[in-house]
Amino acid sequence: MAAGYHHRSIVWQIAEDYSHCEFLIRLPGYCPMPAFRDVIDVPLVVRRLHKSRKEVRSEMGIGEDVKVVILNFGGQPAGWKLKEEYLPPGWLCLVCGAPEQEFPPNFIKLAKDVYTPDVMAAKDVYTPKVFL
Repeated sequence: MAAGYHHRSIVWQIAEDYSHCEFLIRLPGYCPMPAFRDVIDVPLVVRRLHKSRKEVRSEMGIGEDVKVVILNFGGQPAGWKLKEEYLPPGWLCLVCGAPEQEFPPNFIKLAKDVYTPDVMAAKDVYTPKVFL
């Protein structure tokens, strides 16, 4: 509540909505979530890699000297366009779940059926769109 002082009504609405859940499956690294009555703590759950970082980068034509960031839209529409100047020289952005749009040369839109764990192994940085 301290962080959401100016947005108190929406914070309370979200807490009220979450309080109707039967339980929360909570992963490590969580922040406090007092709205949930019943909590089940579980370990991290991941899919195994099929290819190494080196194999993925080689198949995509990405050199080891290139820094790779992954941007995940999560299939959500975006009201803005990616621009070449958003990345410093020597960086490449692999974009997951992006809406149809033109991409600058330092941004690559990944196929919807790409095996995400392998792509994640090829990255140096990951960011969901909410942090941009």
